[in-house]
Amino acid sequence: MLLPDPTIDVRALASLISREFGHDGPLAFVPAGGDSWCYRAGPWWISVRRDRGGHAPAAYEAAVELRRSGLSFVVAPEIGRSGRAVLSLAGRPVVVTTFLEGDTEFKDGLSPAERDELRSLVERLHRATVNADVPSDDFSFHEAELAEAIDGARSRAAAGGPFSALVFDLVERNATAVAAWRAEAADLQRVCRRLDHAGFVLTHGEPDPPNLLRTPDGSLRLFDWGDLRRAPAERDSRALRALGIETAGRAPVLRFYELRWILSEVAEYVMRFVRPHVGDAADQDKLRELRKYLE
Repeated sequence: MLLPDPTIDVRALASLISREFGHDGPLAFVPAGGDSWCYRAGPWWISVRRDRGGHAPAAYEAAVELRRSGLSFVVAPEIGRSGRAVLSLAGRPVVVTTFLEGDTEFKDGLSPAERDELRSLVERLHRATVNADVPSDDFSFHEAELAEAIDGARSRAAAGGPFSALVFDLVERNATAVAAWRAEAADLQRVCRRLDHAGFVLTHGEPDPPNLLRTPDGSLRLFDWGDLRRAPAERDSRALRALGIETAGRAPVLRFYELRWILSEVAEYVMRFVRPHVGDAADQDKLRELRKYLE
């Protein structure tokens, strides 16, 4: 989870929430999640996105449409006085939702009934339609970012902190495997780019426990809609299959999404340790995640 970022102007954020939603109370930082700095302000849950350019406003606008169409499991942004689903704070996207009571831990995983419910929710999403101009998946797998991270680690040009040497060694030991993943992903990318877009559906991208909330009545809610894309259904099947939920799918497309996930995780975590870091709890958590792929 992300720790407080001293570069976020909390007073400016409070002023933004006051202008948009009329709430003048204090903001409380909540260490929850790895993609946003989160705050609670009365009835509002505020997410200041870490990835400045990675989330399309149209995706959040589509989430609002989905909720209004009757998909109550969609935790969509609330629209402020400006009429926008995505606000901005010094160039950072800000998304505000209604605060929901519930459990986001899932320490024992999903129960069989919850796995069935999640599969049903995703199937309902895939059947839905919206008017928002939701981007289509272009099947990129962030090759430039991956190359920068791997090359930076292998050159040992930057020693950003206490875990740098360990990560450099992990990259070196796994160089052959990573190169094979990259080559296979590039081959499958060409296959996916020949798919007929007429068969694309609305996909969440990560319908899994980090983006789920169990309400007090036991039902599931799905949040973090910034990466909503029109894509093959297999885009969501990757996450479902990782949870042991059987879904249909074309093997090459499923494999592409599996590889894209692995390579994006490797790129993000390796770059984290090429850059300056302090070895805190958040760094330790990301190192554990990296070692799921590189050993």
